[in-house]
Amino acid sequence: MLYLRSKENAVITGYLLLLPAVLLLVTSAVFAQVDPSESRFVRTVNYLHAAPAALRAEFAALALERLHHVYSAEAELARDEFARNGEDSDLLRWSAAVEQFAAKLPLSVEEIRAGNEVALRIAAQEGVVVQVAGRVLLLVHPRPGQQAAFERDVLNLFCARQPCDQFTPGTVASEPIPVSRGDIRPQWRFSGDGARCSFSGVTVKFGSNARMAQRRSLCVQLMNELFTLADEIAWQHRHAVEIEWDRLHIEASPRRPDHSVTLNRVGDSALLVAPLLYGSPGLLAAVRPWLRGRLGDKAEPSLALTASDHGWE
Repeated sequence: MLYLRSKENAVITGYLLLLPAVLLLVTSAVFAQVDPSESRFVRTVNYLHAAPAALRAEFAALALERLHHVYSAEAELARDEFARNGEDSDLLRWSAAVEQFAAKLPLSVEEIRAGNEVALRIAAQEGVVVQVAGRVLLLVHPRPGQQAAFERDVLNLFCARQPCDQFTPGTVASEPIPVSRGDIRPQWRFSGDGARCSFSGVTVKFGSNARMAQRRSLCVQLMNELFTLADEIAWQHRHAVEIEWDRLHIEASPRRPDHSVTLNRVGDSALLVAPLLYGSPGLLAAVRPWLRGRLGDKAEPSLALTASDHGWE
């Protein structure tokens, strides 16, 4: 078991996965209420604690395989930094410790595949614990800022094999699943006041008709980001993740092209590639009412943006 440097320690929040519907039918009396003080990650680990052994083993194996990839990359990064600096002995020791830990993870995966019993639990301080063949492992990214991305990667891997959309951890009413919009093709209008692009109720006003190639590209990118985030929030909401609108904020994912949008105080987040939402002043705050409106049962909301307000001209 690897103990991280103190500056890297963090409490885990984020995602794991949900139990099959058949298990939830059996345990519905126990899990009828969702505790908003717990992240979806914590709630799901609690569910998996009592899940069928095969499901628990599959999740644990995928999580440890992903953890091996993460720690191998961290060791390589530390070696590269040491090669550039050449004087940080702590960095060299850190690299060796990480590499040693990473090398042992495939052995635990093999033990899971061989049929050894797997246990999952929440440790009060450390986070999520996987126990297999007498070994205790923490599902912790070496860089706390990337923990949510790690957890979401595990979720994506697992849901490629299991019908996660059939799982439900709480009491949120059933909602229709958004239909894919396919290629986004905004409509354009031109006048003496400038150009406007619009798509499905969202309009962006530009102050002139100049630089249209650049503006067409920006409009398509913006619409993709907005509707991707809206669909992701709707997906999270259907799975009983509490959306605290006043807490929405976006951060860049270190050494990754995507961005993380935090959804609530317990750290649930959405991952997407959103350079405009991240880099445009005031944009996320401006679209928040529109995002919230899309979760309601009323007509599709409208949104009007002015390019100059967000640094696009």
